[in-house]
This record gives sequence, C-alpha cells and structure tokens, in this order.
Amino acid sequence: MKIYFRENQLAYLNQIAANTVGHSNFTLLVGKRKVGKTTLIKQFLRTNAGAYFTISNKSSFLQLQDISEYLKSYTFPDSFIPTFQSWGNFFEFLFYIARNRPVNVVIDEFHNFELIEPEAFDELKKMWDTYSKTSMLNLIVVTSNIDFMKRKFESKESPLFRINNHFIKLTPFRLSDVIVIFRMNGSKLSTNQIIELYTIFGGLPKYYFLIERHRLWNKDLETILKELVFVDFAPLAYELKELLINDFTRGNKIYLSILQAIAAGFTKMSDIAKTVNIPVTNLTKYLFELEKKKRLIERQLPVNTNDGSRSKFGRYFIRNYFENFWFRFIQPDIINFEMGEYDKMLTNISEKLGEYVNHRLGIFIREIFHDYQHSHYIQYLFPFEINKVGSVWNRKDTIEIVVVSESARAVLYANLVIQDEPLNKYDVNMASTQFFKFKTLYANYSKRYLLITKNGIDSGAEAFCKQKNIANIDINVFFDALVGDATEADAQIIEVEV
Repeated sequence: MKIYFRENQLAYLNQIAANTVGHSNFTLLVGKRKVGKTTLIKQFLRTNAGAYFTISNKSSFLQLQDISEYLKSYTFPDSFIPTFQSWGNFFEFLFYIARNRPVNVVIDEFHNFELIEPEAFDELKKMWDTYSKTSMLNLIVVTSNIDFMKRKFESKESPLFRINNHFIKLTPFRLSDVIVIFRMNGSKLSTNQIIELYTIFGGLPKYYFLIERHRLWNKDLETILKELVFVDFAPLAYELKELLINDFTRGNKIYLSILQAIAAGFTKMSDIAKTVNIPVTNLTKYLFELEKKKRLIERQLPVNTNDGSRSKFGRYFIRNYFENFWFRFIQPDIINFEMGEYDKMLTNISEKLGEYVNHRLGIFIREIFHDYQHSHYIQYLFPFEINKVGSVWNRKDTIEIVVVSESARAVLYANLVIQDEPLNKYDVNMASTQFFKFKTLYANYSKRYLLITKNGIDSGAEAFCKQKNIANIDINVFFDALVGDATEADAQIIEVEV
C-alpha cells in the first residue's frame, strides 16, 4: 500500500515525537471521514512505539475496562496497570507513565467524549495543567468533527481552549492530485475518464486505496464500479449499509428521502420539502440533524453573505462525493441493489452519468479556483489574490462561480454552459444575461466575465463575446491546463507494509 501526499504531515508528527523531551506535547489532528487520518497515525506508530485508543459510544465504564486490559499488553517500567474508575484516573496514569521517558498516545474519535462524558474535557485540562511541564507525554487527539474542533479548541468558554500546541489538518486530494496518482501507477485512462471517477469518489484517499488494492488503475469506470460496489460483498456496498444501519432506523425514512432529494439536485429548502412531501417548518429539524450531528450534509450560502444565521438563501449539499452518488443512483433503487440486479442498475447509471457529471462540474470549478489559485492558469484567468470562492443566487437567478479578491477589489463571474454543439450568439447572450442581473453586487469592484463551455463557441458567438468583453474557455482546455501545472514531482509517496 502507498500513502500519497502525506509526507510532510508524517515528518511533522515524527518531529513532534522527537522533541517531546522534558515536557509534554498536545497535537490536534483534524480531517474529514475517510481522509486518511487513521492510516497516517498507524504509519506514525510503526516507527514511534505508542498506544492507540478509539473512543466509541459505549459507556465510560466499559471503555475504561477495555483500556485497562489493552494497556496490560504493553510493558511500562515500574508501572502497575490499574482498573480506571474515571477518565481523570486514566489521564493521570498517562502522565505518570511518561514521567521518566517519552510516551506516545493517540486518542481517535476524540469528539465522542462529548456524547459519553463531557466532564472528561475538564479532567483532561486539569491533568494537563498539573503534569504537562514535568512529564513527557506526546498526546495526539484525532477528530473528524470540525464543529466540535471549533467549539472545544477555539472557543474561550471551553476548558480545551488552545490547549494544543500543534495542529494538523488533513485535506482530501485535489483533482490534479488524483490524476497524478493514476499516472504514477501507469494508468492509461484519459483525463476525462479520471474526472468521471473523481465525480463519483472525490478526493478521499480511502477510495484510491481500494482502487490500488483491486488493481484497477487501468480499468474503465464500469469495471471499477462493478468491483467496488456492484458485486456481492463489495467493500463500498458494505460501508454504506453500515452507515445506513447505524445512522438511520427503518421506521424513519424521512432522512433518507431528504438525502435522495439533495443528491437529485433539489438543494433549496422549499424544493426539498416539496420533494419529500413535508412542510418546510418540519424540515428544519431534519436538516439540522443531518448537518450538525450526522455531518452528512453542509449548508452553503451566497458568497456575499455576511450573516449566515439570518440568511434564508442557504442551499444544501451532501459532503461526501461517493455518498452523493449513492443517494442519487443506489438508494432510490435499493430493492434491485439488494436483489443483486447489478447489470440492470449499471445500465441505468451509464445512461445518466453524463448528465450527472455535467451537473457536478460547477462544484469542481469552484474547488479548483480555491485550491489552485497560485497556478499559472488560474493566475492567467484571475491575476489577483483570491479571498472567496462560491456562488451567488436569488430567487430567480444564479451565477455558478464567483471569485472575489477583496484586496484588489476585483471579482470574476463565471457560468458553465454544457451542450453538445458549439454555442451560438443566442446561447452566449442567454448565458451571460445572468451576470448583469446582480448589478448592485460588488458595485465598486472591477468585474471580469467568463463562460466555460464544453464544445466551444461559433464565430458569431465569439464576436459577441469580444463586444461584451466576455472571456470564454473550453472546459477540456481548462482541465488540461490545470493538469499541466501538476507534475509527478509534486507527488509524495510513503510505502507502507500491509
């Protein structure tokens, strides 16, 4: 197995461990589910001996018993492993065994303390203040809950406010990272084929680990889906079944219906409520649960919104690319899936995949402007420091891509126009009309206008664009230029034994 683009983070963890001498260190490791946090930690522990704990939703009493038994498998000089009566006892013991030598300890799913025993945070703070300067504990806590991280580590009201002296955030692979990984593994797939895969799997490393494990670097999309999803005991089929069993009951199908509606493109509250057939006033509690507690969806606001809590223009999206694909194509047809009618489902997906990819392109483009703002091609399109990337909309109109430079007081408006034939003058006029329906937005900013097309524009449309000062690019040129900025030298690989 290989770990890509994590060399710097692993080196940082190793450096922290080496520097844990005469004092303790507290590292907060944050990242989305499936972004590779546990894999990185396991690799760290291969070269730095230490203990690894995962906090679950079991009772504190049972977990402390399990931890005591687990620790007995380690050899700590002059240390008797007690039966812990509280989390405070456990934390105090960690500092005790680190009094004469550095000890590495990882606590995964750290946010679950909030569910089982919130007082544990106060206990940890107390022990840290008492012993951190005289012990050599290298404590690493891991969480996927960004809201939890902000509430507990960035809020002055929390006992853990700024307790950590190190912070590492793992982010998903970018599109060009994924293209580079495929090329490094000898893949002959075209850029467009890899983009289709990215549409389904996004940038989370777990999915590319499975592609590597099943030796699928040179297989087409249908074969990859067959191997990973549409076969009995497929790894991703099992994963999503576990998610559904753990997070939803069969008796309450409203959550699933909401996720299906969002995946189908109904992102406004009114549209979701209409699709699910419940009043908008009843929908709020379900959206809150899916966003804040289950963290399956996110609410996005117009890029110019200053007070998100007051805005009525929020739109909802599923965070995970593959989960979006699941709720778009599999969950609505779950009976056929459970009956093993895989070929029938794949035929249906194949017919609709082009439309699905086109619908997701706006998300890609916004990601690219955000992640690649210093690349040559993005600088060519918008040669300013980028402060915000998003969309703007009102009840009738939308600009899909808005790129803002507050320092330069400049803004780029861009829309996607995806059709099989080159755009003519009428098409360009209709697409660019949206730009001028937000005249009061960024009124004192210089404005640039961009149309992103799939098959170019004809001569009449080109003349119209010049007259209106509207730039245009073909999306294939856009992606090829982006990939050209990312070379194999950019990739960092860590070989891992399995």
